[in-house]
Amino acid sequence: MFSFSKTGKFLLPSVIAASLSLMLSGCGKGSADSEGEAAASVMSADALGEYTYVADYVPLDMDDSYSYQFADGKLYSLVGDTEGYTDLKALDVSTGQVLFQTDVRSLVESPAEKTENDTFYAGIGSYQVMKDGSIRCILSAILYSGEDYETVSQSYELLTLSDQGEVLSRTDLSSELDLENDYISSITVDAEGQTILVTGKQILRFGESTEPTGSIVLSEDAWVDSILKLEDETLLMMYDQDWNMNAYRMNFDSAQLEEAYTGFGSNSNNFFVGKDGSVLEVTSQELRRRDLK
Repeated sequence: MFSFSKTGKFLLPSVIAASLSLMLSGCGKGSADSEGEAAASVMSADALGEYTYVADYVPLDMDDSYSYQFADGKLYSLVGDTEGYTDLKALDVSTGQVLFQTDVRSLVESPAEKTENDTFYAGIGSYQVMKDGSIRCILSAILYSGEDYETVSQSYELLTLSDQGEVLSRTDLSSELDLENDYISSITVDAEGQTILVTGKQILRFGESTEPTGSIVLSEDAWVDSILKLEDETLLMMYDQDWNMNAYRMNFDSAQLEEAYTGFGSNSNNFFVGKDGSVLEVTSQELRRRDLK
């Protein structure tokens, strides 16, 4: 982590000037004479200015963490354990202090029908930090049977957490999903603050109520890779039939996806938001900038 620190007028700039003198004295062009005295062209304290660049490093405990988000000086991540539970963790990046970590065990009970041959996973699978500091999360609980991990039961809830990690609301999403053949992969929020949920079969939009305000059915042979928010617009990234990535905009009024750009490589690994409505495409060999306007 890096910062700019306001320094004393004479103290730190003088130290930097002395350091520059030492560096220049070792160079042929910076030597004033055979004894290696500093050259007279070293920047003065006044020339360095009032603000000086300082590298600042804060150790953060990020063991077993993944799926990072940064907002308002806080670093969020998901943290898994060896018993199959996943919590949301928030750190103060200026101090490294843990601000909160959810306790999924207190939110989800282990199913009564669980046997020795079953495996139970529960936790936050996807989340989105809001502008007001609250967090919207998908809480899932899945029971698998045997070595083949056959699904016995699963449930999904939409959680809203405060900026302190307290549970503000819980909404059961089971009625909106075919729990035997579907799942929730990701969550995001549009420009109006409405929640966007992506499942294996459809995209759902929720407002203040627990009922969806819109939905878009996905093709059976398509797979959603990720969602990017370009300025005030949400962009859906998904594979087509030929395993080449295409970009689509979500139009809930027409309940369809509108093609925005084609031609992404089949070996693309990650996508990031660029400037002026562009997308940065990271492949196994290069970084590309795509203008989607």
